Amino acid sequence: MRTRPSPPLLQHRAIDRTPRVSLGTILFHTVSFGLYVCVLLFLLLIADVDGDPNTLDTLDLLVPEWGPQTEMVYFALVQILLFGWLYAFVLGIWERSGVDHIDALAVVPSDEDDIALDPDSLRYHKSAVMGRFPFLTFGRSVGSHSSKVVFDISSVLTHFIFWSIVGYVSFQRLTDLQTPGNYPMMIFPLAPFAVFFLFPLLPFAPPHWTTRLSLGSVLGQVLSAVLFPVWGVKFVHVVVADALTSASLTLWYFEYSVCYYITGTFLNSAALHSFSEVDVCGHNSMHMQIMQPIMVGLPFWIRFIQCLYRVFETRDKGWVWAHTQHIVNSGKYFSALMVVLTSTANHVAMGSKDGRWTAYRFAWLAAVVVKTTYCYVWDLTMDWDLLSKSSTQTDEKTLLLQGARVNSSEPVETFPPLLRHQRMYKYTFFYYFAMVTNFFMRISWTVAISNHLDLPKFWKLLMALVEIMRRAQWLTFRFENEHLQNLSSRRRRTQLRGSASSLSLSSRPGSDREKSGILFK
Repeated sequence: MRTRPSPPLLQHRAIDRTPRVSLGTILFHTVSFGLYVCVLLFLLLIADVDGDPNTLDTLDLLVPEWGPQTEMVYFALVQILLFGWLYAFVLGIWERSGVDHIDALAVVPSDEDDIALDPDSLRYHKSAVMGRFPFLTFGRSVGSHSSKVVFDISSVLTHFIFWSIVGYVSFQRLTDLQTPGNYPMMIFPLAPFAVFFLFPLLPFAPPHWTTRLSLGSVLGQVLSAVLFPVWGVKFVHVVVADALTSASLTLWYFEYSVCYYITGTFLNSAALHSFSEVDVCGHNSMHMQIMQPIMVGLPFWIRFIQCLYRVFETRDKGWVWAHTQHIVNSGKYFSALMVVLTSTANHVAMGSKDGRWTAYRFAWLAAVVVKTTYCYVWDLTMDWDLLSKSSTQTDEKTLLLQGARVNSSEPVETFPPLLRHQRMYKYTFFYYFAMVTNFFMRISWTVAISNHLDLPKFWKLLMALVEIMRRAQWLTFRFENEHLQNLSSRRRRTQLRGSASSLSLSSRPGSDREKSGILFK
């Protein structure tokens, strides 16, 4: 007897947003990504050999004037740029798999079904300020939010960093100035840093001024929600804030770079090669002891405030899951704040070199276990909608969605265990791969944000890069789940409209229409 196939893929039926890319553009992006990999390997090499007395001579021959301050400036830049490259790859996956990320961000209202979204929905809420300033809406056109656009921007920024490092190293060789205090050298890391800082606001059309301005405005809205989210909490704000939780170390490196240049520390030759007393922003300074935990914990605090805001917004719904889920979600970010707090308390009370197990360290370990478990379970069950029961028994609704007969005696193929019935990606291996790797990458990131461990720079940079990769993986499945939920919501609205229309016709005199049930597409 023939087995009825199951539909593991649910493609979007009318949206094709895959941009057309020329061969020259592909070659440009390929070369740019190769340059980025070279920059990344160079910085990992510098971080690995720096501080090792057996390799200091090699380091001095390679880059004589390279210091920890220069590393932190470039560390911030390469981490931000890795977000751009991976986001471009993820956009390409969505475009080719039919995941409507534009609709998920709710920046382009769908007119396919003439369905009005719920006015109270987070996904399409516009404040009065947004009505006055429409450019604050993220990615207002489909063309301004495609993989090609993000690849273009990432490629341009990659060239800035690459040629900055080349200029930094070449300046020493060409001028043959090997004495400390070559101040013009610090212009080379300052140039790309300033470009990254001002890039969203640079008023010229290429490359993609509208997209850069939109991204900068949304980022500003999220960062301004430290005490209260005055712009509201929409799905785009949640996604950006979640991405910032994976950039905690990036924010600290970025803040240190601003302090390093604003205070004029880069003009002092005594602070060029190592952290010293004249470096008011550096190692063991009061600025570092205060600002590092603040910058690391800031994204988790913003997400915590967003969850409390959603608790307040949904208070009229009563104690149902639509309301209580935000309370539970806030506990996830509170546990992350406890990791930062207990790690800071351990560092201040005991010092990073003290290996004794005290009450502070046991409190930190408990916070690590709770935070890692909490976040991992939430990722799989809520954000990705995985770990569901295996579909060994297919219900009536699923059969109707497949176009099957409910009373059919033919066996139906079961779905892979622990996965959803509907999936947008073809290979189930990637789902299981993400479920396993997400756990270990969560542990790695929890260790990385614990500043009392005093990890080597190589491992800290590597853990930060791994967390950015984990966030890209998270985005891939989070948007897929949001896309499927949007389709399900539209289907329910269509069902309600159909039911209302059917009841209206059947109530007319002489109508022989049945008061039929729900129709599934």
